[in-house]
Amino acid sequence: YRGPSEALEAPLPLKEGSRIVTGHDSKAFVFFPNAGQVYVEKNSSLTVGKARQKGPKGRVHYELSLENGTVYSRFDRLGDGSIFHYATPFGSARVLGTDFLLNVQKNSGATVEVLKGFVGVDAQGKEELSQRVGKGERALIQAGSDGQLLITELSPDEESRLSRQFEHAFGGMTIKKTKSFEGDLQIVMRREG
Repeated sequence: YRGPSEALEAPLPLKEGSRIVTGHDSKAFVFFPNAGQVYVEKNSSLTVGKARQKGPKGRVHYELSLENGTVYSRFDRLGDGSIFHYATPFGSARVLGTDFLLNVQKNSGATVEVLKGFVGVDAQGKEELSQRVGKGERALIQAGSDGQLLITELSPDEESRLSRQFEHAFGGMTIKKTKSFEGDLQIVMRREG
């Protein structure tokens, strides 16, 4: 989607290969059945690679690519065998049942900040650089061929900021669960303001 966003009367379905591009004055919510929801910040580019579900409450397999920008992810505990994975140009993040922020800056790297739960993070697909990042921690994945991964603790002020950002992102967001919503990936656009 390009250009200013509009309030939609109903959610729009997404499928594998869909690309979400938000402008300077638009944001998007993406709802993933049996997994959670993602708030896509302004000036972001996100592509849905895989979007599969077995049965109405079965295992899910979602693979997304965040090329640039920021997403806030809010997930319940995923079912056994379920996968929710983000790829970035610098590394990846795998959901383990959590609330976390993922930010990609094209020339410098990616940042993961965890509000609750755990996220599996790696640098440039290198298993030896894979770490589990927990509540109150930040992972910095630096750009470059060696794929540096640094884990630090968030200060109390930074944790408080992250909590406020999540409340702002997800606060007041409601959606009617239609028959199609229960089984399909959905997107809702929202204008900044």
